[in-house]
Amino acid sequence: TTTTTTTTTTTTPLAAAKSTLLEEALELKAQAERMRLEAEQQDATLTLTKIQELETKLGNTKWLEKHPDQEELLMKQLDALQDRLVKGSSSSTTTTEQKTSQDNANNLAVVDKDKDNTLTDEEQQRKEAKLREKFTIPLCGFDQKDLDLYLPVATQIDLDMPNATTQEKLEAFHASEELKDHFTNKIQELFLGPIQEFQEMEYLKEEYMSSSSSVEKENLKRRMAQLENSMNEDDRFLYCESVYRELPPLTEEYIQERVDNISKLPTVLQAMYKRRSSLPEDADLRLAIELDHCEPQIQLLEQVPNLAPLSTEQRQDANKAFDSLSMGARANFAKELGVKPNVDNEYDTEQVITKLVGTPDLQDKPLQELMSAANAAADSKDFDNDIEVIDRSRWIFELIPASGRLENFRPTEEDMDTLYSEVFGKKTFAPSSKPERVGGGYYVRGVNRFGEEDTANDDCMAALQERMVSTGLSERLQLHYLLDPSPATDEEIETGDDLRPLLYVTANDPSIMYNPAKPLTKGLVSASALFSTLLFGIGSCGLNSDLMDQLQTTVEAGGSDLSMITDPAFTIAMSIVAIQVAHEVAHGVIAFRDKIKLGVPNLIPSIQLGLTGAITSFQSPPKNLKSLFDFALAGPFAGFTVSLILLSTGLGMTSSIDLAQQAQLPVLPIELLRSSTLIGGMVETTLGSGALLSPTPETALLPLHPLAIAGVAGLYSNALALLPLGHTDGGRIATAMFGRRGA
Repeated sequence: TTTTTTTTTTTTPLAAAKSTLLEEALELKAQAERMRLEAEQQDATLTLTKIQELETKLGNTKWLEKHPDQEELLMKQLDALQDRLVKGSSSSTTTTEQKTSQDNANNLAVVDKDKDNTLTDEEQQRKEAKLREKFTIPLCGFDQKDLDLYLPVATQIDLDMPNATTQEKLEAFHASEELKDHFTNKIQELFLGPIQEFQEMEYLKEEYMSSSSSVEKENLKRRMAQLENSMNEDDRFLYCESVYRELPPLTEEYIQERVDNISKLPTVLQAMYKRRSSLPEDADLRLAIELDHCEPQIQLLEQVPNLAPLSTEQRQDANKAFDSLSMGARANFAKELGVKPNVDNEYDTEQVITKLVGTPDLQDKPLQELMSAANAAADSKDFDNDIEVIDRSRWIFELIPASGRLENFRPTEEDMDTLYSEVFGKKTFAPSSKPERVGGGYYVRGVNRFGEEDTANDDCMAALQERMVSTGLSERLQLHYLLDPSPATDEEIETGDDLRPLLYVTANDPSIMYNPAKPLTKGLVSASALFSTLLFGIGSCGLNSDLMDQLQTTVEAGGSDLSMITDPAFTIAMSIVAIQVAHEVAHGVIAFRDKIKLGVPNLIPSIQLGLTGAITSFQSPPKNLKSLFDFALAGPFAGFTVSLILLSTGLGMTSSIDLAQQAQLPVLPIELLRSSTLIGGMVETTLGSGALLSPTPETALLPLHPLAIAGVAGLYSNALALLPLGHTDGGRIATAMFGRRGA
């Protein structure tokens, strides 16, 4: 019996070691097989991509006509790639089968996840082992490399300072010369490591944005995915959408094993371990171990106040997260919140989570608003970190204004399905791809079935709009026909496929998109503009000293005839308004022709000219850039025309009366007339070459007929309207000519 027992005790460790080595070898073999299959799959994918590129080139007759010597070379390359693909298929599955098997594997994974509660004991053990491997915590609480550095120093401190307090020993430990460089490196690794990874991620994103090669973009996208996975694996405490994270079970054997190991450490290291969990030096070691084990879950629970108000699912996850904590960790977490246990010395989960959510402090209000905005964006499905979506969106942002994109009102899937099935077709616009996510809506790539005539685009949009009206989609969706705004790749330029038409589909809600001002506000502003126009006319009369002397004489004599002031003032004001009416009528004619819905013009007052102009808002977009150009140019053109007619007529009437009558006319500063070459030239041509000459031009005044004064004001106001600023006519002309990017 003794001999048998001895043999068993000596052979069991050897058998266990062999078993471990065998398992490791099998794992390495399986890993190598997976790597081989992934490499074969990647090689097949790249080969298929290259074959598609070559077939596209060979199918492009225009490109082949320009490069007749390339056809034979391309055919040889295509045959070589096809042979390579056929040879590879003998040792691996086809691309379609790989996709199917992968889909099946994913489906099985989902099924396994659903059956998580019915795992066998062996499967449950394997699952717990994987969790332990993911959340590995050293038994002594410190990495072995760090422990090798700390142990001699901490042991020596215990020997040199036997009567010192724990705090004094900790201070001596941190001040140790042997560990100074180590602590510096630890801090740098803790803070600079994530920063360097973040900088690398930003660099890869910039490279992706600036790349013009589709192959290079795919490689960069793959590298970003690998880096993101690496960052997620390196940090256990990264933000997680769910507040629940599954941790390996905390068994009594595991706790006791850690207690035994940590208890053997010097006093300094035990105190350091407890302080990591915000516990005092004399705290229970078991509690420190429980808090250390549950730290990833506690970190997520501490995010709950920033997610308030919680959805039903988030509330369930929060309850599940608190219940998953160990008994000591639950008690410590509840005590920190001020929650007391019940008669059974247990803590009510609902009470703890309610207390945790609580009422946010005022200092946390900005963070609360930020998190709520982030959650709302995520719920609206507009929050997207996909680099491809970001890359496509940055170009559309330069072409379509924010008011036309409705970022938070993306077209619904039902509307997009209706658009594909009932609006698009072989006779209008034939889609060649599924909708592609982009900021504020979707891209739909396809072919315009109306051909390449000059009016093909307008005809296509007219046909699509007619179908949208019949299906009711015009009330919810809006279509923009444009060329792909993103730069063409090198491959597309080489094949001549760099002009790619597409439809940009956005939600349609005029009440939000055009955000009209309240009628009362617009009315008050317009009324003030009319009043300032009248004041401008009165001011032109008031600058004439002869008129003011005549008015004073009339008032002193007890007369009430103010016609010498009111008549020319009203003539000036009404003429300026007539110029603006002509301006708006011209806008309206183009809008009627192109079926553009307009809002009521809003007159803008001016101190110098009485009326600066008006802002005419759109209630529906122009059908194309030509329509926008015609609309924006028509108003100033009509305004200039009427202003020139009034100025010419007024100057003629001024020159036809004698000096005594001219002295009774309203006046304008000579400096204002000389500041315009056109106005100054017309004045000197009609009234004489010396009409604008004066020894003191800064204060000199020139009497003019009211119609001439109105013509001057109209020319200046219409000139201001042509400045390329915002929603002015000039801004719209610049947008139509150069696009939003150029304007």
